[in-house]
Amino acid sequence: MTPSSYAFNPPPGWLVPSDGWVPPDGWTPDPNWPPAPNGWEFWIREVSAPTVDTTVLAVTPHAPPPRPETPRVEADPAPTALKETPSAVNDADVRCEALHARIAELETEVKRLESTAAASVGAVDLDDERVLQEVGIYRYHHPLENAAEYKSQLVALAEQIKDMVKQGNAVLASDMFTFNNSLAKGRKMTAEFSKLMLRAYNAEADNCVRALRAGNVVTAKKRLDASVTAIARLGAMMEMRI
Repeated sequence: MTPSSYAFNPPPGWLVPSDGWVPPDGWTPDPNWPPAPNGWEFWIREVSAPTVDTTVLAVTPHAPPPRPETPRVEADPAPTALKETPSAVNDADVRCEALHARIAELETEVKRLESTAAASVGAVDLDDERVLQEVGIYRYHHPLENAAEYKSQLVALAEQIKDMVKQGNAVLASDMFTFNNSLAKGRKMTAEFSKLMLRAYNAEADNCVRALRAGNVVTAKKRLDASVTAIARLGAMMEMRI
C-alpha cells in the first residue's frame, strides 16, 4: 500500500479515479485500456495548496479634504433708468423728420406711378410693324411707291394686308383642335402654327414680287398657288388654309 502522501496517476487512456482512490488487492487494469508508457510513474506525491491568509486588514477612513470656500459675489444694485439728455432728444427728432420726409417722397412717387398706369390703361399696345414682321411681312420700298398713279393703290393694299393680319383673316384654321386633351393648348398650337404657315406663304410671295417681270407673271402666280395648296395639305388636321 502507498503512503497517504501519494496519489494514483493513471496513464493516458485510463479511467481517472476519484480523489484518494487506492487499488484493491489483486486489482489489474482493464485489458481494453492502452498500455502504460515506459517509465510511467503510477504514484506521484501530492502537493498541498498554499495557505492563504484571509485576515482582513482594518482600513482607517480618511476624512475628505476641505472644500475651498467660494467667494460670495454681491449682486449689483438694480440699474437706474437712464435719463434722456437734451442732445439725445434732438437727435431723435432729426431722425423722425428725415423719415417723414422720405415717406412723403415715396408717397409722391407712388402717386406718380399710379397716374401713369391709369393713363396707359386705355392705350392699345399694338405695334403694326411688329405684328406684320411676326408673319414675315416687312416694309420695303416699292419701285412704284412714288408714282402718282400707283401710290394710293399701294397704300390701300398695305392697309388691307395689315387689317387681314390683325383680324386673323389672313390664315384660317379650326378653333376646336385639341392638344394633350386640352382645347386651350390646341388653340395656342394652332395660332403658332398659323403664324408659321403665313410666314412661309409671305416669304414665297415676297420672292415672287421681287423677281416679277413682264413675262413671268403666270409662273409667279403658279408658285403662289402651289404654296397655298401645300399649306392646306400640311395643315389639314387643323383645317388651316390661306
